[in-house]
Amino acid sequence: MPTSEAHQQSITWNGRDEYNDQLARGVYVYRLSVRSQHNGSTASKYEKLVILN
Repeated sequence: MPTSEAHQQSITWNGRDEYNDQLARGVYVYRLSVRSQHNGSTASKYEKLVILN
């Protein structure tokens, strides 16, 4: 079975929506999905983002 090295990449976001408006205060649920370059398998995780200001 071939082994592969872990790949890590940062994601940068400026806190704005698709209209370039600052997000309002509140709780947002988001999903992050990643896909393996090796075999195409995917994994997803849901998280919460809290914006206070």
